[in-house]
Amino acid sequence: MDTVFAHLPDPLVLAPILGPDNVVSAFTDAWVSLRRSRGSQTRFEPAAFASYVGYAKRASLSAAPYTPSPHVVTPATPSDLEAIIHLRIAFEAESWTWSEPHTPEEEHAILSGPVASGLVWICRASGDSAPAGFVLVGRSTPRTIAIRNVYVVPAHRRKGVGEAMVRAVTRYYLGAGDYGSVGVPEGPPAVGIKEEVVLNVAKSNAAGLYRKVGFLLPEVDGGVHKGGIDPETGRKGWIATVFQGTEDVTVCVLT
Repeated sequence: MDTVFAHLPDPLVLAPILGPDNVVSAFTDAWVSLRRSRGSQTRFEPAAFASYVGYAKRASLSAAPYTPSPHVVTPATPSDLEAIIHLRIAFEAESWTWSEPHTPEEEHAILSGPVASGLVWICRASGDSAPAGFVLVGRSTPRTIAIRNVYVVPAHRRKGVGEAMVRAVTRYYLGAGDYGSVGVPEGPPAVGIKEEVVLNVAKSNAAGLYRKVGFLLPEVDGGVHKGGIDPETGRKGWIATVFQGTEDVTVCVLT
């Protein structure tokens, strides 16, 4: 650890820290000890949020029967961009506890490329022309693609919108078919069919939705994690992560 910090002009350039909870814990313990030996004290704020990173693959997709959704799930088009900008600002205001939401101009710069590339999906609830929610995907590799944001307008929650979007998007990128909603394009994705769709989920109620669709995320019972095992490898298909902030305090060291 001392070797790591020896190459940094200021260790606080690493703050905040996001990673597996056990790794972050070991890292911060070593960090505090080293900083104390150098005449400074680092205080770690309570974790901004804890979350789980998990994935879905064709072998983990839920085989449980479900009722096809009446909602329409489709890639967004440039004509949807203005509505998506406002939805994502609402998502950030609700979800981001560590920073302010982006401005509409910033969101336009962030989202215009993904919309043009077909990486933003929207759901129109039955009988409503306005988007009821959106999914933003990204960080595509030859094997994987990540679901970055999932948001449902408050007025449309508990109506199956989130499940319809996640099911359709996940199965589309895995090349699994049986999307459960109309509107999904024919043929393979432009970025190719993936082996895994990955995500990071912080809300326990959302984790239940993702498990229902086929993501390998655990259930927590009395602090004990259960399930989330990859059916092909027998290994745990998830990791617990934390987002950790810091505060540096200069102290005097008497010699």
